[in-house]
Amino acid sequence: MSEIYLLTSLQVLCHFNIPQAIPLNSPIAFGELAEKTGLSESLLARCLSMATTHHYFLEPAPGFAAHTAGSRLLAEDEGYHACAWLRADMFFAACSKALETVTRFGDSARPEEAPYAVAAVTSGNEVEESAAVYGWRNVEERGLAVDIGGGLSHVSAAIATAHPHLQFLVQDRPSLAPQANAHIASLSAPIASRLTFLPHDFFTPQPAITRNVAILAHVVDAMGPKSRIVVVDVVVPEPGTLGMYEEAQIRSLDLTMWVLCAARERSREDWEGLLGAVDVRLRVLRVVEPPRVRRYAVMEVGLVEEGVGEGVGEVVSVGASGNRKHGGSPFLPGK
Repeated sequence: MSEIYLLTSLQVLCHFNIPQAIPLNSPIAFGELAEKTGLSESLLARCLSMATTHHYFLEPAPGFAAHTAGSRLLAEDEGYHACAWLRADMFFAACSKALETVTRFGDSARPEEAPYAVAAVTSGNEVEESAAVYGWRNVEERGLAVDIGGGLSHVSAAIATAHPHLQFLVQDRPSLAPQANAHIASLSAPIASRLTFLPHDFFTPQPAITRNVAILAHVVDAMGPKSRIVVVDVVVPEPGTLGMYEEAQIRSLDLTMWVLCAARERSREDWEGLLGAVDVRLRVLRVVEPPRVRRYAVMEVGLVEEGVGEGVGEVVSVGASGNRKHGGSPFLPGK
């Protein structure tokens, strides 16, 4: 129960920029901090005291606030601060509308009927690490990877850094073009020269680029026999097949999709059903489980003609000791 009030406290403290107002290396009196930020001293003290029970901030003496390692991150790391604000403000507001949306709309899959929308809330690194475990080195020299919905090209840039033999075409909404091109231009020349941003709505037909591509999303019309779709996404495990903490993280992502988008994360069966609905020839050929970020899986998908095998390949866990094939995965049955 206390986590609810931690979010409440962080929502208030982040809104009033309390982390940034506390000196990094010395304490500050509550009264002075209240005067600097505009938050009443009484509420400031109460919210800070709640946050200290979860190791955000500390009170070295009565009436004084100072930083811990955790709260210092809120002050210095913009990404960490933004993530905390996202959870404490946007997610918190959306979750509070979950019951209302169920009673009003049932199990709706319409984004405008998601808790996020009802609450009138306006709308990384793990994906990069997960994508990196795919066998990019096996793609032919100057092979082209099409990153659909690739944002500003962060994932493609990370892969391009490790695999200099590949070219990348990053596709996303036209409105992102200025930011994406600026991001690409900020990279070193050997990386930037192999990245191209192409405005494209992935709900429209894929441009005819080349039949010999490694693809990161659904582009069946552009695929040939050797083309591959590489999906880096969540695969919801069967209950009890992961550690409780890992499973809780994935279940949280599933409910996040519901709260924000009236959507869901997919199980293995869900993914297979989705692929089959797109084209009966689409099959999961291989699943790679990253060594640390188990919430994401890397699925290699290809076209399998009728009568040419079942198309279900091995599951590979990539660990410190190298690749390891196994058959006990929550994602796919092993060979």
